[in-house]
Amino acid sequence: MSYLAESYRGIAALLVVLFHTNTITAYYFLDQNALTLFFGFGRAGVEFFFVLSGFIMYIAHNKDFSNRGKLSQYFYKRVIRIYPIYILITLTLVPVFFLSESYGESYHREFIPLVKSLLLLPQEHLPHLGVAWSLVFEVIFYVAFSLFIINKRVGLIGFIFWGISIVFFFMIMGPVYDGGGEGYLWKILFSRYNMLFISGMLVAYILLNFSIKNRYIISLFIAGNILFLASGLMLGDQETGIATVLFGLSSCLILFGCYNADLEKTIKKISFLGYLGKASYSIYLTHTIIISILCKLFILFEINQYLSITFMFLFIAIISTLSGGIIFKYIEKPMLIQMNRRLLK
Repeated sequence: MSYLAESYRGIAALLVVLFHTNTITAYYFLDQNALTLFFGFGRAGVEFFFVLSGFIMYIAHNKDFSNRGKLSQYFYKRVIRIYPIYILITLTLVPVFFLSESYGESYHREFIPLVKSLLLLPQEHLPHLGVAWSLVFEVIFYVAFSLFIINKRVGLIGFIFWGISIVFFFMIMGPVYDGGGEGYLWKILFSRYNMLFISGMLVAYILLNFSIKNRYIISLFIAGNILFLASGLMLGDQETGIATVLFGLSSCLILFGCYNADLEKTIKKISFLGYLGKASYSIYLTHTIIISILCKLFILFEINQYLSITFMFLFIAIISTLSGGIIFKYIEKPMLIQMNRRLLK
C-alpha cells in the first residue's frame, strides 16, 4: 500500500476517534465546547474508509481477475484481515451485557444475534460491537468483489447493475433508506454507502490505466483535502445523501495523490502517520470501549469535577488511540503474521 493511503487511513481512524470522544463525553459529562464540537464531522472517516477499501481491493487484486484458482486465497486473506481480532474483541465485550440489564439491549443477551454479529451478517440491530456496522458493509463488498476473481466481465456487469440499483433505490426511497429495522437487508444491500466502494475502485482503475501529469495529481489532492475539510465545517455530523457525496468525492480526490513520487516522499517523513494507519483497524474496533471505560472511571473517582471538558476530551482521545496502537502491536499484528505464514505454507 502507498504511504499516502496508509497515512490517510490513520487520519480517518483518528477522526472517528475524535467524533466518538465528542459524543460519548457529551453523554457522560453533559458538556461540550467549540473544540469538541469541531470534530462532529469525524464520522466522515468511515466514508473515507469505504472509498479506500474499494481502492485497495482493486489495486491489490486486479491481476487476479478471471483467475478462479485465486478465489480461495482471496477469501482467506479477507477473513484473516477482518475476523480474528474482531471476534476476540467482541467476545471480550459480550460478558458485560450479562452483568446487568442496564447494559445494552435485550438482543445483546440472545444467541442468534450474537452469532450474526460474530459473522458480520446483516441484521435489524447493530452488531454487539457497535462500530462493526461498517464491517457488515465491508463483508458484503468483499463477497461482491469476488465476482471479478471468478470472471472479470461478470464482475463488471454485476457492479454496474449494483451501482444503478443503488442510485435507483436512493431516488425512490430517499436518504432515509439506510440502517436497520424492517427491510434491513435491502437497506444494506442498496445503501448509498456501497457507492463509496465503487468510487474507490474507479479511482484505482484510472490510476492504473491512465497517465496523469504530476501537477494535475497534486491539484486534485489539494482540492480533495480542502473539500473534505470544508464539507466537515459546513455539514458537521450530518448523515445525509449530500454528506456522503461530498465526503466520498473529496476522499476520491485525495486518493489520486497515491503513488505520486513527490507526495509519497513527503508523507513518508511523517512516520507516526504510517504506524497510525497500520494500527487503524485495532484503533477503530476498540476506541469506543476505551472511551466509555475512561469516562466511567472519571465519574467514579469524581475526577471530572476538577478538569475541563477540553482537557478530558484530549486526554481520552489520546489514550484511546494509544491503546488501539498497543493492541495492534501485541495482539493483532502477531495474529496476522502467524496466519499469513499459514497462507504461505
